[in-house]
Amino acid sequence: MNEFYGIDVKNEGRVVQDWFDQLGIEAKSEILNLFLHLQRLPMGRWRRPEYDPLDGEGGISELRADEVSTDDGVAFYRIYGWKRYPESNSYTFLHGTDKDEKNDVVGKESAKRRATQLFGGEAHPHRFDFDR
Repeated sequence: MNEFYGIDVKNEGRVVQDWFDQLGIEAKSEILNLFLHLQRLPMGRWRRPEYDPLDGEGGISELRADEVSTDDGVAFYRIYGWKRYPESNSYTFLHGTDKDEKNDVVGKESAKRRATQLFGGEAHPHRFDFDR
């Protein structure tokens, strides 16, 4: 089974864990359903629409939960991360967002910056807690 990690960034804390923890129950439920599905599916079989490798984006990729109905319409939740780190069967979350544009340049740049922090020693992975 695959394992999911967040990152603990120096002077910022557990950024994706904190983002996830503050989400509403509907959003958490859709994201959790996605992770339960991907947890059992070999990484070599991860495909769109749930997973986008984001070719040309420096190694980051995107996990895409189903849309969530809100009072304001529909929300699209995305988590950018790094596949196969720290273990070959793990995915590390670098940035979470409720995406409202087709090409989330800011979110991808944030994920790339955090990947640099992770691989540069300014952040380290922690097991993601879906029940916190």
